[in-house]
Amino acid sequence: MSLAMIMMLMLMAVDCATCSMLAVDGVPRIRACTSAQNSKNDRSERPPVAISRPLRADQNATQAKIEVLVEAASEQTATIKGMTKQQGQGQTVARKFPIQSVKDLNQMSMEINDTNRELYIDAIKIHIMHGGIMKNLKNVLSNTVVLAYNVDGVQGKAALKNESSFYGVLLDAINLVEGTGSAEDNLRKALQLQKKRYFKNSSCNKNKIEHENNNNV
Repeated sequence: MSLAMIMMLMLMAVDCATCSMLAVDGVPRIRACTSAQNSKNDRSERPPVAISRPLRADQNATQAKIEVLVEAASEQTATIKGMTKQQGQGQTVARKFPIQSVKDLNQMSMEINDTNRELYIDAIKIHIMHGGIMKNLKNVLSNTVVLAYNVDGVQGKAALKNESSFYGVLLDAINLVEGTGSAEDNLRKALQLQKKRYFKNSSCNKNKIEHENNNNV
């Protein structure tokens, strides 16, 4: 074999090796890279997929509903907190009754204002609701306070009218519970009735004590 033939065969072998190195799964690397690059270019040049108008409208509507629900939930939470706070304040006011002394009555009348007067009205309503003011004034004013006052301050008594803030909420509560008649007239009768009960009970207790003392002699 001639030297020229040997050189040709060597060149062919090198070419075959080079081709196998450049090939991937039988596809030349250059061609594969070119195809991949072309595919990438095709994707980059492809226009973005547009969201249809109906779909966009549905998304906007859903978002709007979510915002409305969130706002409603926030308002409801705030309302519940406000109601809980008011309920707690109402219970605190209700525990102040019955008023035990003239000093306590003076203090309460000074505490009542336009902001909290409804709490006092509701508290008094609770105390006189079952049976009305005639039966339940004792749940609002103790005997000690009732004996010290009457409505107009006559016969040496203090005037309940002068405790104007308390007097106003008391009349409002009576009106709401009784529904008929003059609240002031009903209060006068209730004060007189409670005083009569007190003196009657005091007289009975006195007679009972005297009777027991006589038996022990």
